[in-house]
Amino acid sequence: MDCPRTVIFDLDDTLAESFKRPSDAVLEKLAKLLDSIPVAIMTGAGFKRMEAQFLPQLAQAPRSDRFYLFPNSSAQCYVHEKGDWQLAYNLAFTPEERTHIKETIQEIVDGNEIFSGIPHFGERLFDREAQVAYTPVGIEASLETKQTWDPGGVKRKALWQTLKEAMPEFEILLGGRGSPNISPYRQVICFMWVTLFMTTATMRSSSRREFPHERYRTRPRRKR
Repeated sequence: MDCPRTVIFDLDDTLAESFKRPSDAVLEKLAKLLDSIPVAIMTGAGFKRMEAQFLPQLAQAPRSDRFYLFPNSSAQCYVHEKGDWQLAYNLAFTPEERTHIKETIQEIVDGNEIFSGIPHFGERLFDREAQVAYTPVGIEASLETKQTWDPGGVKRKALWQTLKEAMPEFEILLGGRGSPNISPYRQVICFMWVTLFMTTATMRSSSRREFPHERYRTRPRRKR
């Protein structure tokens, strides 16, 4: 079997438990893998959470320049250069879009009995600029609560379907055990960017990056 030329991992329920940091052993293995090939994490999680949990440890890897981070369902890409995390591209929402999405989510949740009476722990609505997420049980809910609050996923699927009908212009993803994620572009566009960056990473894996990040920092604004 040929050795892979690059590796892309999911984060929650793959490298770590949902909303938890990867173990030191996992991070050490990722750093060791970077010595050989480019490595990426593609996740629905936001950059700030990962920066607080584990990115400082990966930044110390000798070949951290080979690491690519695609947070918010690939709506953004970060790379480690010159001792800091640099935003390579950003398909962020406009402020007006973010306000519209949050208001729509709240109206749907408040107006439907199926979502009432759900115990929650901590913040439930997350605005990450490039993605908006909602988790009915809250970010601080235990793993047991996340696994048992909605047996069969009936409530999650109902929320996902209602959001899709209310906001067809956005990508509504049903992520993990907790929540739908709303992204700015059709997901195929985000995967196109991931493919572009990882292909470039593979071609340049023996040297430092040279492609122009500034060209890809923001997406064109859509007319509403």
